[in-house]
Amino acid sequence: MGMALTLALFVDRQLAGYRAYRIGMIWPYAVAAPAVGLAFQFVFNPGAGLFSYINTLSPGLWDPSRFPWQAVLTIIIAGAWKQVAYSFVFFLAALQSIPRSLTEAAAMDGARPLRRMLDLQFPLLTPTIFFLIVINITD
Repeated sequence: MGMALTLALFVDRQLAGYRAYRIGMIWPYAVAAPAVGLAFQFVFNPGAGLFSYINTLSPGLWDPSRFPWQAVLTIIIAGAWKQVAYSFVFFLAALQSIPRSLTEAAAMDGARPLRRMLDLQFPLLTPTIFFLIVINITD
C-alpha cells in the first residue's frame, strides 16, 4: 500500500508524462487474474521467459521448480503487482477528491510538498487507508 500511495502522489502532482504513467498503473487492475498468471508464467520461465537470460549468464541460477523460495517470490511479485494497481486506483481517487484550494493555500503558507502530504493530505486519506487495509487483509 505504501508503494501505491507513493505512486498515486506522483500522479496527483502531475509530473511530466503523468497521463501515460497513470494508464500504465491502472492497466494491471483491468487485466483478468488468469491473464496475469499466464504473463508471469512466461516472464519467470527459466527456459523461455525473460529470466532465461539470467540462466545464460549463470546456468541453473533461476529455477523455481528446484528452489521453493523462487516460486514463492514469483507468487508474491505477481500478487503485489495486481494489488498495487488496485490500491493505486483508490488512492488516486481519494487524492483527487481533496480540494485544490487546500493544497494551494498550504503551498502559499510556505509548506513544502512533504509537509503538505503529512499534515494535509495524509489525514484526509485515513478513511481510504482504513478501507484498503480491511480489503487487503480479507482478500
